[in-house]
Amino acid sequence: MELEIRWFANIFLDSFVEAIFSDKENKKDNSANKIVLKKIKDDLYQFSFYFDKKVKHENVKTSDLNDRLLEIIKDYRQFLVRLIDKELHILKRGQSKFKIIEKATSALKNDSLSHNRDKQYILKPGMKLDFLVAQGVMTQDYQVKANMQHKFRQINRFLEFIRDIEDELPSNRPLEIVDFGCGKSYLTFAIYYYFVYILQREVNIYGLDLKDDVIDNCNKLKDQLGYTNLTFQKGDIADYKSDKPLDLMVTLHACDTATDFALYHGIRLKTKVILSVPCCQHELHFQMNNTPLDSIFKFGIIQERTASLLTDGLRALMLESVGYRTQILEFIDLEHTPKNLLIRAVLTNKTKNRWTEVEELIKEYHVNPTLYKLLKGDNNE
Repeated sequence: MELEIRWFANIFLDSFVEAIFSDKENKKDNSANKIVLKKIKDDLYQFSFYFDKKVKHENVKTSDLNDRLLEIIKDYRQFLVRLIDKELHILKRGQSKFKIIEKATSALKNDSLSHNRDKQYILKPGMKLDFLVAQGVMTQDYQVKANMQHKFRQINRFLEFIRDIEDELPSNRPLEIVDFGCGKSYLTFAIYYYFVYILQREVNIYGLDLKDDVIDNCNKLKDQLGYTNLTFQKGDIADYKSDKPLDLMVTLHACDTATDFALYHGIRLKTKVILSVPCCQHELHFQMNNTPLDSIFKFGIIQERTASLLTDGLRALMLESVGYRTQILEFIDLEHTPKNLLIRAVLTNKTKNRWTEVEELIKEYHVNPTLYKLLKGDNNE
């Protein structure tokens, strides 16, 4: 259906506010006169069904949302999708054609939209977030700079993923956390603030990056802020040597096989929770050949995206094979970064033997992923 391309994608944006279904196809049936859809939690949406004299609610997980939407749109003729900065008016023209009218709106003048936007944030404009001022995300009066809105949303989105798994972390001792490929460390400082100042937890956090100037600046900033037990070190993820067990390992856009080395160290150190946003999955792109998809790989973008999905899919299967409950989730809307998948893995020690599936895919696509080589190398020792 033409609608899916435009409308379904907008439902999953961070800027999504609500969707309204109206003008039902059969006026005489017992279906709701109007349905309103809103996001109520990180992985949960709520449908409100409005009848003549009552309202019923239905909660749906993100993974089930598309199927539920397909059922609902068959019975209604008009849809309104509200985002923070625009509205999409959708009119059904037959069973498979839709007219879409896009209208810009001003979120700043609409209290209900502003409230919906703010309530989902863990870090909010107006909070005394000195680390974000120092990093150029906020102004001196703690308002988010216009050109840093996307970074602010990205930081909050990652913290939401951490909030979802915080109960999985030990509660009787300081937490050990590593950020591999920390870069300018927007996220590292945010994680420190979240655990220390919001959750009132003790932590030891380490940021690792290859660049001298980046590490120097981050260490100066943490000293300036008085963030004790936060340390930045220069180093290559591949050469990371610590044997100290970890509670939380994060990577944000560690490039290509750097993600594989980070995942490997997370597995090796029996890290309780791994949160990884991969980036630039080039390795398999250049290895794939003589596959069933060769005929469409002449379109470069198809091969590139297939390689990215295959890379992350194999990573997820391998994590399951070594005892992790694993999900691949949408990180942030495509408007700001095409690298929008997050691998979330929680150690359970209940392994699912996916090695046969992994090896069949490796054989089918003629690839040899770095994480597979690292893990199988350990098994052969």
